[in-house]
Order: sequence, then structure tokens, then C-alpha cells
Amino acid sequence: MPDPKILLVDDSPGDAHLAMIALRMAKFGQVVDHVIDGLEALERLRADVVTGASPKISLVLADINMPSALTQTRDSTRPLTVRF
Repeated sequence: MPDPKILLVDDSPGDAHLAMIALRMAKFGQVVDHVIDGLEALERLRADVVTGASPKISLVLADINMPSALTQTRDSTRPLTVRF
């Protein structure tokens, strides 16, 4: 089974770097992209769906203390279809 593709959402470069190191050391998944806010995360996920990327992003790790990630995701007017 291939490693899961991971989207990392964090506005702190230092925290994102530490998360990537921890994931690499745990040999868990492949961080395919690091974005700094919720809007960018939604755009990246939508792009994955539109382009038909394979394998698709299977895990999103987000900093829950980042208010913009939650409000931009909640307030998004364009729904994201997730298929399993």
C-alpha cells in the first residue's frame, strides 16, 4: 500500500518543519504540500480533485489554533466533494 499523501496546514514555518521531521522519522506518509491558511488548503484539495491526481491527498493535518483555517473552511461558498 502506498504512503498516504498529506497536506500540512500551518501558519508557522517552524512548527510545519517540525511536523515534517516527525512524519519523516515515523515513516508515515509523504507531505505533498505545506500551505499557510485554510483558503489555500481548500484550493489545493480542489485542485487535486480537478486534476485527478493519483493518489489523492488522504490526510490533512491542520493547526487548530489557526483561526483562519477554521473560518475560511467553514465560510467557503464552494463545496468540496470528497470521495472514498
